[in-house]
Amino acid sequence: MKYSQLTDSSFWLALQQRKDLEKYGNLNCALYAIELHNNIDSIDLIAPDIITEGGDDENIDILMTDRESKQIYLIQSYQSAIFRPQGAKPSKAQETSYAETALLSADIDNIPLRIREQVSDAREALRNKEVDKINVWFIHNCPETEECERPLHSIGRAIMDKIKAIYQIENLRVSSKQMGLNSLDELYNSQHSPILISDKISLTDIHGFYQSSDTHWASFSTFVTGKFIKDLYSSYGEDRLFSANVRSYLGSNKKDLSINKEIQNTAKSHPQNFFVFNNGITALVHDFELDLYADSPILGQLKSVTGISIVNGAQTTGSISNIDTEPDDDLKIAIRFIKVENPELINEITLANNSQNKVLRSDFRSSDPIQKRLRRDFSQNKESLYTGGLRQVLTPAQKRILLPTDTVAQILIAFHEHPTSAYHRKKDIWDDEELYQKAFDDTITMGHIIFVYSLNEAISQTKSEFNEQYRHNQLPEVDAIKHKLLTQPGVSLLMIHAIASIMEIILGSAIPNKYILSFKEGVKRDQAKELWLPVIKRVLTRSALLEPATAGRLSKRKDISEIITRFQSDMDMYRDDFKVLLPEFISKIYY
Repeated sequence: MKYSQLTDSSFWLALQQRKDLEKYGNLNCALYAIELHNNIDSIDLIAPDIITEGGDDENIDILMTDRESKQIYLIQSYQSAIFRPQGAKPSKAQETSYAETALLSADIDNIPLRIREQVSDAREALRNKEVDKINVWFIHNCPETEECERPLHSIGRAIMDKIKAIYQIENLRVSSKQMGLNSLDELYNSQHSPILISDKISLTDIHGFYQSSDTHWASFSTFVTGKFIKDLYSSYGEDRLFSANVRSYLGSNKKDLSINKEIQNTAKSHPQNFFVFNNGITALVHDFELDLYADSPILGQLKSVTGISIVNGAQTTGSISNIDTEPDDDLKIAIRFIKVENPELINEITLANNSQNKVLRSDFRSSDPIQKRLRRDFSQNKESLYTGGLRQVLTPAQKRILLPTDTVAQILIAFHEHPTSAYHRKKDIWDDEELYQKAFDDTITMGHIIFVYSLNEAISQTKSEFNEQYRHNQLPEVDAIKHKLLTQPGVSLLMIHAIASIMEIILGSAIPNKYILSFKEGVKRDQAKELWLPVIKRVLTRSALLEPATAGRLSKRKDISEIITRFQSDMDMYRDDFKVLLPEFISKIYY
């Protein structure tokens, strides 16, 4: 697309609706892009932990290590106040090479303190083979140019060489590219139009089985060669080819369950049997052209497809396409091309075709009576949106007030059970019945979820404030230990648990049922966050006591429990003072 002004961009227009990201200034564009690309429900909550931008940031504006998706995001950001038809400055793209050196090879003691924690975390994930992909992005709000793209290709190759030499990782993928208006629009539009590729793809000698259901859908089942699949992958890339898929290619790291490695082994060693060993591929298309045989209403030859997105079979596609040799001529893959016009049906097909993968474990609790009740209660609340595991495409305005299902579950476990479980067993909350009941007791109320979620928001705001002071060298020396605590992985979950442990001390009363603990009716969501801030301020005075509990990324459960017990005893000294220290907070509590 050719751009004549910023408002030609659908991504840019949507970004203007994300008022929650305005506080991050020129990084709002980069944060929104990461949120869309990694399917994060709300980037706002983790932004304070991943922003590294500042005077000595080694040209790394954002560094995010996400072990759940097995990806690292290394971001250099540029945002022009006015539309630049000539594109971004190539010199900004070239500066990304400094970021690559800081991430991978510079002496950790020489890395500025501002970004050292994030760099250490990324390197630890690489050493432990917890990363399958590194995204190195130069993000800008200008039309994309070849001058900006060229240096990023070189940086990508340099990263691959260092990864192999330093970490002995062979299968890690690097996506090093500019993310200008063209790519950002493609990323945004993929949330609303599931098929990004619109080209007409000609086919030869493709025979198969045609089936249709009135006007709802039509499909053609056949097989294609491994070379055809690899050519698609090479031509369009996984972000476009898998746009309708709820997960992309996950790599073939031997440390995993080796499913993708086995796909590759089969493709190389038994290509003639691949058709019967593999489940095949399902692809959505805008349209297809076929000739039915004269004597059959269901058998025919497929001439072409217009548009394509692989909705199931990303692992098969990625595995075959990342083999270091050309696929054998005998390698055949079963495939269904499905033409659908109804957007709701497309979403149902996407979920149904991926349900066996447990793509989002919350999907399988969405029909739980507790989640149904909570969704019904939240439907009356104009300030907050809770989907309760029910997947749906959200507008920017809806995402601004969203309480992400997985985040809600995680912080409820931190509040009611233990931060170690919340941090290290996040995926298990929806599967493990005991954990699920700890998070979502059948007495839990909408008010309680907002109560705990607003605490998490207040902690996030506090992190941002401390980080902002630190970036501008305005942090008082007395607050150094507080800032150190706030930069540790999982600290929000630790603080939520610590505050939960002293709620009865603060209120000066027993709490019969903590699942109904909430703010009184009439307290708005923004007010709730503000009410938590003085509580957090009191907790941070005990940063030296709490900081050791963050060791090992909250892995030392017994040590954490002992520290929380000492923290309770320490805070109990203020039992008679809290009514004076936190009068407004206490007066607004319902239990």
